[in-house]
Amino acid sequence: MGNFTVLLFFLTGLSAVANSQDLNRLFYDPGDALLSMLIFESQGDPSRAYFVTYSPRRAAEEKKYDPELMGKVIDIRWDSYFIIDHYKFAKITFNGDDSATAIVISNRLARAERDTIVYDQRQNDSTIYHLIRKKGKWLVLDPPKPRLILYFIIPAFEDDIGQNPDQRIIDSTFSAGQKENLRIEQTKLLILKTLENK
Repeated sequence: MGNFTVLLFFLTGLSAVANSQDLNRLFYDPGDALLSMLIFESQGDPSRAYFVTYSPRRAAEEKKYDPELMGKVIDIRWDSYFIIDHYKFAKITFNGDDSATAIVISNRLARAERDTIVYDQRQNDSTIYHLIRKKGKWLVLDPPKPRLILYFIIPAFEDDIGQNPDQRIIDSTFSAGQKENLRIEQTKLLILKTLENK
């Protein structure tokens, strides 16, 4: 496959593929399947779920914490994930006809947790992805902690916080829990913008 940088902000239109018949062609090659999963994942796009599968043990773990979505769909606001600024593919290796392993390099900036964002920088962070072919389709097996691109995270927080957040905090119709969540999101957004300016 070779070494190349994936400029994901040029590929946001791929999300539309999930609603078309062209989706099936993305499963024919392990590289295409992995790239598609990473692109959807990097944006917090629910279409990531099409490209993910679990071993029985991982499925049981995911079901315990997320019975409905099984961890296949990422909530940008509250889930745990790494924040990166780009991907690089290092190499992909076939382990027989129905199994492959890929090493993907990313530039890590931070780690998002439910209540905060922690600076966690690592240049050339190497991550191993395992792929298997099931019923003719290549899927990412038991993917590691998601990696989302900063470029897509900031607008998601801005949209969710909306206009006049300070007014919402003093609004008597908002519960204490809603106000606390809004404060957390505001703090996270400030941290994200510091990452953007580094």
